[in-house]
Amino acid sequence: HNFLIGEGLTAFALDRGFRFLDPPGQLVTQYAKDVLDDWKASDQSYRSGEGGTVGAVAIDANGHIAAATSTGGVTGKRVGRVGDTPIIGSGTYADNRLGGVSLTGDGDIIMKVCIAYDVLRTAELTGREIQPVADELLDAMSAALGGTAGLVGVDSEGNVVVAHNSKHMSWAYQRGDTVAYGVSKEDFNLLPASDSQFISLV
Repeated sequence: HNFLIGEGLTAFALDRGFRFLDPPGQLVTQYAKDVLDDWKASDQSYRSGEGGTVGAVAIDANGHIAAATSTGGVTGKRVGRVGDTPIIGSGTYADNRLGGVSLTGDGDIIMKVCIAYDVLRTAELTGREIQPVADELLDAMSAALGGTAGLVGVDSEGNVVVAHNSKHMSWAYQRGDTVAYGVSKEDFNLLPASDSQFISLV
């Protein structure tokens, strides 16, 4: 199976030895609680412009590509709402032949255009570089449907793409011994990966 949810997912996780938080909610920050309380006191239906999505894409020395995306969703969403993040081709996509992409932004709009897959497939079919394709497709999405989005990705040749039409999007990538990072389109910084502000996780 490609996709499990609800009770079926719970049973699968327990069968594989995963444990659940007890009591539940231990990972909910005070900030998140305050944002929810503010929303409840307002007359807004939900806040589509706020979220906490994080994504990563990697390619190894053998050309294997992986993409992962995690999100807290939007404040005030309906119970049972599923956004773009878990939908393969919309918020996340990886294929060794094409590349990998992880998205953030207005998920309900992103889902309508399957942009993670579209960026990679369009670049392949047209023979163009992934960066201009991503920029154009994000702008086309916003022009047609509204909203904003951003993405990070890598193609099958190891070319990195960072694209967004939102005001800000934090991003970083490592190539060899160099880390590039920024928070806006004009913001591009380089540091050696051995710099003391980067802590090795392994």
